[in-house]
Amino acid sequence: MTPAARLQSLLELIPIITDGSRPMDEALQNYFIIRRFMGSQDRRFIKENLYNIARTYGHHHSAWSQFSQRESINCDRAVLLSYLWSVQKKSEEDLYGYFTGEKYAPQPISSYELSFIKWLPTQKISDWDYFNVSEPIWNILQKQWTKEQISRELEALDGEAPLDLRVNLSKISRDQLIKLLLKENIKASETPLSPSGIRINGRPRLQALTAYKNGFFEIQDEGSQILSLIVGAQPGEIIVDYCAGAGGKTLAMADHMQNKGRIIALDKNLRRLERAKERIKRADVRIVEFVAEGLKEKCEAVLADVPCSGSGTWRRHPELKWVFNLKSFDEIKETQQAILEEAAFYVKPGGRLVYSTCSIFFEENQDQIEKFLRNHSDFKLHPICFPPLKSTSYLTLTPYTAGTDGFFAAVLIKMQ
Repeated sequence: MTPAARLQSLLELIPIITDGSRPMDEALQNYFIIRRFMGSQDRRFIKENLYNIARTYGHHHSAWSQFSQRESINCDRAVLLSYLWSVQKKSEEDLYGYFTGEKYAPQPISSYELSFIKWLPTQKISDWDYFNVSEPIWNILQKQWTKEQISRELEALDGEAPLDLRVNLSKISRDQLIKLLLKENIKASETPLSPSGIRINGRPRLQALTAYKNGFFEIQDEGSQILSLIVGAQPGEIIVDYCAGAGGKTLAMADHMQNKGRIIALDKNLRRLERAKERIKRADVRIVEFVAEGLKEKCEAVLADVPCSGSGTWRRHPELKWVFNLKSFDEIKETQQAILEEAAFYVKPGGRLVYSTCSIFFEENQDQIEKFLRNHSDFKLHPICFPPLKSTSYLTLTPYTAGTDGFFAAVLIKMQ
């Protein structure tokens, strides 16, 4: 593809950033499947730049919103022009060379668009646009952090997430897997925190490897691995993974339990649960069930990894910043409390209720635990000890503090 054709593809894809109907990576993958003529370098260019536009979308959309003649400019074209000018530092000559209107190229730049480009250096930037979040998100963060904290956390969340694996230690050691990967010309190293984690250099096609097909590893962020360890699942225990999703934490806990005991994996999203069943089969895990009958107050541990804003995953899903709204946020918080109530039903006296999110918002994290404890005197907060992290009341991981996705966890003990 020509550089101009690549930009035309970007122009076609920009609307999915704010669409909200499906994850951006899924929409992008479907776009590539339909256009099989695209080479690997074309796909890489388009993906990298689309994600960079999504990370900085607030800045570019705000510029279009402020421009006095915005009604004369298509919003998506304005976002792309702002990105090329402000982030990629393209010259006026470069832009005219791309926007030619020839076959597979974007339409020529209009006089209004030229005025817009020249106006960009005078743009007034609000705090939330500067940090590339929406105003509602900025207001939430101001309640919990200082401006300095917001700055460093959001800067880290604007970076690219690493590619982490969790080694299935019941099948292979971490050192052995690193050596196997090296034979495939894949450089890997131990993750700094998780004892079963490996960090991959680059973005190789891991699902094509024999080691993957044999169930030697799962793709799982180091933060998620740590959360699975926090549950403290032991061989022979009965564990409920209340919001199991695609089964990443279910598989991790099964490995910790040495495939002995029972894990009941539950999720209202049956499509995701079907994917979990495929992964469980590949990993040769035999202790997972999918029905939780007769287990009232019978379980040693229940993990409630609840639906949330996903703000801790903005490195992977920057589009979540632009589909966020307060109405949905309030609904999610109500759902989280409801799930906590339901999950508590299964915890035996002396057992553990582990609440977790992939969110950085206190309103989904600490505030939810405090609310639950006010209504449940039969539960108490239990300190979390996970060396090399400091012992703390809550586990809080962020890209800035731990190099992981944003995660929160609290362990509650049911009184005997």
